[in-house]
Amino acid sequence: MAGEPVVLLVACDSFSVVSVYERSSSAASSAPAARWVVSTSDSVERQLVELPLFQPPAGWRVDDAALTGLRPDGRYSAGGLSFRQALPVEFSAEQVRGLASDRVLTARDYRRGRVVSRAAFEKAGKASCA
Repeated sequence: MAGEPVVLLVACDSFSVVSVYERSSSAASSAPAARWVVSTSDSVERQLVELPLFQPPAGWRVDDAALTGLRPDGRYSAGGLSFRQALPVEFSAEQVRGLASDRVLTARDYRRGRVVSRAAFEKAGKASCA
């Protein structure tokens, strides 16, 4: 992927939230996870929204900005909400930076991810809004 990672969300409602947080490397850690959370009340239903990480587009409000970048050895989780909750996607900086620009890392289920084409992601996202 050329450039920085982006989060994709198919909006199913005018209200949308996207969050990315760093997963703790220690199960005993009680410190809150660093997060980047953005939201809007102006989403266009069934439209694919592209959010560059740590740079929200116009019309999106930053709700939490404790996470400001991806560490090379860090593990992260991204999720979204727009009428329906999206399955969270776990990833590393290396995984997303290695994706071609037409590929999307998405959740297969709660434990596994998969890489799909951008077109397939958008089609499935729009269908899930119904």
